[in-house]
Amino acid sequence: MLIVGTLDTDTLNMVTPAINPPPSRNGTADLMKGSACLLMIQVHILGLFIQPEFVKSPAGQIGMLLGGPAAAPVFMAVMGWFLAETTKSAGQLAWHGIKIVGLGFLLNLGLNVHLLISISRGEYSFLNPWHYVFGVDILFLAGLSILLLGLWRGVTRRMPEGIATLVALVVIVAATPWVNSQCDKSSGGAQYLAAYFGGTFAWSYFPVFPWAAYILLGMVTHGIQDMFHERSGRGPLPVICLIVFGAIAAFTGEKALAVAIELPEYYHHGATFLIWTVVFLVAWWALHSMIERNLGGIAGVRYVKWLGRNITAIYVFQWLIIGNLATAVYQTVVPGAWLPCWIAVTIASSAFTMAWLKFTKKPTA
Repeated sequence: MLIVGTLDTDTLNMVTPAINPPPSRNGTADLMKGSACLLMIQVHILGLFIQPEFVKSPAGQIGMLLGGPAAAPVFMAVMGWFLAETTKSAGQLAWHGIKIVGLGFLLNLGLNVHLLISISRGEYSFLNPWHYVFGVDILFLAGLSILLLGLWRGVTRRMPEGIATLVALVVIVAATPWVNSQCDKSSGGAQYLAAYFGGTFAWSYFPVFPWAAYILLGMVTHGIQDMFHERSGRGPLPVICLIVFGAIAAFTGEKALAVAIELPEYYHHGATFLIWTVVFLVAWWALHSMIERNLGGIAGVRYVKWLGRNITAIYVFQWLIIGNLATAVYQTVVPGAWLPCWIAVTIASSAFTMAWLKFTKKPTA
């Protein structure tokens, strides 16, 4: 709990960092973040708690797939959408990115307390503790992307913003193979720095190359179409998106699944999987837009949107719980406990978040 007590409320609002929010909440965006949060929790439990043989079953593979394209890429794309609306200066963006990177280091320490203590006692002497202290999780991706975006805006201030963002997107996608090859050549202490930007290191889960592409895609999409506003979910567009994605998935789903269930491949995927995920995100938006339009007022959907509004606090708490329990139960829990563990961690993370919101006197609705 100490880790959260050190944070300011601005830093905890990662998904809309340093942004002037619109007067009313964007229900579809909140719903997408909330569902991504739920799917993220289940895949963390699946990967860290449940016996690994279960992952090879149809149910386990579905869980891995839903915890892939429907989780981290959604967070990043929605984050990029809102970043496109910010009026903050390049320097303010850069500073906010630095704060989120700091939060990432604090969280790494907090979620690995049990493991690091066990390593220090010689219980897991075969593990390298620095891989956990410097593990490249999604907060580092968010913070470094915002920092680099601030620097990029400073360099391209005379270029139309949309063009500058599109150029950055092309650079990220095109340069990823080269960046990975260069980062993989690093050794010693340099590899820990390189892992934040690229390479195929085992402790690098969300390096800037290629993952920043999803943030930039959200920003580019913002300039093309108001895809997250409820009015864009009216008419035939969402249905058309779902039909088109269904047709594409029928021919490419097997290859996408192969990447999503193999975590090293997923964390360091290439342009082919990225393009597939972009198509998936359009269909995923269409589905959530229709849910928000037709069912947005029911209790269950409101709860999921609440998770989305408080995504960073939920993210921190679920990792503090899962990360420390995983040291004791790593991949030994029977498959039948997957759903109960998922529910329990979600409830506990929600309760801690409610307590945090009350402590900081932020709105809890």
